[in-house]
Amino acid sequence: MRLDEEKDEKDDNAYQPQDLIVPESLSDRNKRSQLKSQLHKQYERMASMTRGRCGDPCGRPGRCCKPEFCEMTAQYAREVYNLQLHRTKHPDLPFMGQYGCTVAPYLRPHCTVYVCEKHLEEDPEFKVNYQWLRDQIDRIELDLHGISKDDPWSVPGAASNVLRRQMRGTRP
Repeated sequence: MRLDEEKDEKDDNAYQPQDLIVPESLSDRNKRSQLKSQLHKQYERMASMTRGRCGDPCGRPGRCCKPEFCEMTAQYAREVYNLQLHRTKHPDLPFMGQYGCTVAPYLRPHCTVYVCEKHLEEDPEFKVNYQWLRDQIDRIELDLHGISKDDPWSVPGAASNVLRRQMRGTRP
C-alpha cells in the first residue's frame, strides 16, 4: 500500500494541521510538544524508508556520509534543540557507531531525508511514498517553526529550509 493512500484510512501517523485540535487552555508549550512528538515519529518513518535503500545499488552503505554532514548535525542539534551530541570513536565520522549513525533521525534531517536519485527515478511507488512522507514532515516543520506556507523561501522542502535558515541565521 502506498503511504499517500493511507490518507483515506484513519492513519495515526498522517499529519494534517486540523488533526492537531488542541483546547485553547493548553499552553503553546503543550502544542509544540505534540508537534515535536509527531515530527519525531515521521522522521523515524523516513529514516526507516531511506535506510532500507542505503547501499543499494552501490553496495557500500553509508558511503554518502561525510564529516561535514556530521558537523552540520552537531550544529543543528545545538542551535535548534539545545543539545550537545556525544561523539563516537569513529576515525572519520564522529557519530558513526557499529550499526550506523547514533544520532536520532529528527536531529539530522538533512541525512534522514537523503536518498539516491536512482531510487526516485526507478521506483515510482517508492517515489510517491517518499514524497508523501516528506510533505508530512514539511507541514509539521512549518507549523512547529511558525512559518507561513505562503513564504516562498520556506516551501517546498520546509525541513531543509528551516535547517538552512537556522544555520545561516537569516533569510536571503
